[in-house]
Amino acid sequence: MANTLSKTGIQINNVIKPWHVTQSINAFTGVSAYDITLSGSLDINGPLNLDSPVTGNLITSASYAITSSFALTAISASNVNYALTSSDSTFFQLHHGLFPNPTQNTIYYFALEPLSGSGITLTTDSAKTGIYSPKTGITFTKCSITTTVQGTAGSSEASAYTLFIGGSSVSLPSLTHNQPVSSSTSNISISLSTLDSRIYVVWRTPTTWTTAPTDVSHNIVLYGTRGTANI
Repeated sequence: MANTLSKTGIQINNVIKPWHVTQSINAFTGVSAYDITLSGSLDINGPLNLDSPVTGNLITSASYAITSSFALTAISASNVNYALTSSDSTFFQLHHGLFPNPTQNTIYYFALEPLSGSGITLTTDSAKTGIYSPKTGITFTKCSITTTVQGTAGSSEASAYTLFIGGSSVSLPSLTHNQPVSSSTSNISISLSTLDSRIYVVWRTPTTWTTAPTDVSHNIVLYGTRGTANI
């Protein structure tokens, strides 16, 4: 059974004994087990490491949490594992690794491919790509797209991108491949009403490339509101 901090003997004109002080030090340094009850708010500057299960609500609101495992509400959490509601949470990441030699006037499809490595051949068959949502009721509200060039930079002609979610599609901003990194973020509005809706991206290279880039990769992150799990 854990100890309890005591004020016994702490009175005006009485001698303060060592244990009056060391009990608090032992409690907050973990030397001895004490039951601590806090009243009011608790501000923590630094990580919170828990060795035992949490009883009650550890976090009831996380407005800008980067990672929020047990938040009841997470407005801008990028990783929400057990949130009951999350109005701007990361749901899907679509990407592919370094594609050595994309050709002009070609349509490529991707959803999930290795993030690193070489020799990747992207499919030109839409039926052979895609990821599937295990939730319904998600409304995607934002999409960020980034392309990187780790080989030869191309000329300034831009590629076009279309995001397909279920039976809906949305055009994403065009990007060039004439610099190491090009990116853009756009607002979208696509809802998932059916289970296992297929999600993938169409990459249309320029009709004519004066100089084609080499070793090109893409990364797309979708954000949206919480759906209903089907597991």
